[in-house]
Amino acid sequence: MRISLVMSLIVLAMAVPSAWSQDGLTSQARAVPDEVAYTHLFLTLANNDGEQPAALERRRAAYIKHIGLTPDEGKQLLTAVEEFQRQETERTARASLLLGTRGGSAQVRGDLRMQLEGLRQDRNRSVVSLMNSLLVLIGPDAADRVRAYVNDKVKPNIRFGPRISE
Repeated sequence: MRISLVMSLIVLAMAVPSAWSQDGLTSQARAVPDEVAYTHLFLTLANNDGEQPAALERRRAAYIKHIGLTPDEGKQLLTAVEEFQRQETERTARASLLLGTRGGSAQVRGDLRMQLEGLRQDRNRSVVSLMNSLLVLIGPDAADRVRAYVNDKVKPNIRFGPRISE
């Protein structure tokens, strides 16, 4: 899981100046796609390698309370997080295999980029699906609290760095 966390946080590199808009979101926050913000939320709540179970539970409980969810709503959120983590572990294993085949011709590198892009798109589809399922399961009021947390607390803290090229 640590590899995917590092890969996911690569986008959090460089601060981008922004101005507040009428809806209270900065242009930077509005520019952050929901799947990126929810990926960040899911990774924040995921079980990190080496974390003690008691510390994990305290950390998760603090986030659930901060979001404003009930214990039952929090359980639904954590179920989505655990499913995301399971899928992300599989994607990370596939990415590691692909990255182990570096080198070769421009065609091979192009195929590698396409396969890695496919994994990124798979992650985005998975996050959108989990997010939509979660928001239906927890009900409209809790869904509004999660959306507000993501818009007010998660998105404004995501910074995109320059695109990495060959």
